Amino acid sequence: MRTGRFSVFAKEHMDEPSAYSNPYTYRASLLAAILADVINASHAEATSTSPIDAMEADIRRVRIYNEQVLYTARICEALIKQLLYCTQIGKKYYENAALGALLSTECRGCKSSGARRHKLSLLGSLAHRYHLCLPFEHCLFEHLKIVTRRRNVEAAHSDVQVLQIRTTEASRQQLQADSVEVGEELVHMLKHISELEEKMLGELNVMAFNALRPGRSVNRPSIPSA
Repeated sequence: MRTGRFSVFAKEHMDEPSAYSNPYTYRASLLAAILADVINASHAEATSTSPIDAMEADIRRVRIYNEQVLYTARICEALIKQLLYCTQIGKKYYENAALGALLSTECRGCKSSGARRHKLSLLGSLAHRYHLCLPFEHCLFEHLKIVTRRRNVEAAHSDVQVLQIRTTEASRQQLQADSVEVGEELVHMLKHISELEEKMLGELNVMAFNALRPGRSVNRPSIPSA
């Protein structure tokens, strides 16, 4: 069901005069391309009518599903970091953070100063600035937790879905159902992330316009934790 086209940026594009300065733009574009290939492979396998051994069919189901879960989480991480890069939030908070840490991480400032330790949400900080706290708290966070749990339990480390030797048709139908479920969660999350992106782009455009006016100086958004 993919429609439209999107750009994929390589290392060579970084040297162009109009190159993006945000490093996560390049990473996110590549992850999006990989995820698109995985989704295409999932659809091709789920709808295939070619005869195949039953065990091989279920091995393919597990492999493709795990890839889709993993890259769904990775593209969400990259897109969130792409937005965080546009703020004054320190890179040390998100540069090496996985999806779970972007949702909830220990405040390093308070930890180093000896103050009471507490958690903060980097994604929540972005949402707070644009009055999107409630939609994120009641909707997006739950979906991101699901993706993180799926990646940790089903698509990474030593755990994996249980192999079920059944008919080839049954394995393909299961792959179709699982892929659609993961895909719907991804689409839902992307809608929320795009809301943030639109808000930030609007603010950055205003900042750029003001910067061109004589006697005006602006800084990147300083987003408080919420």
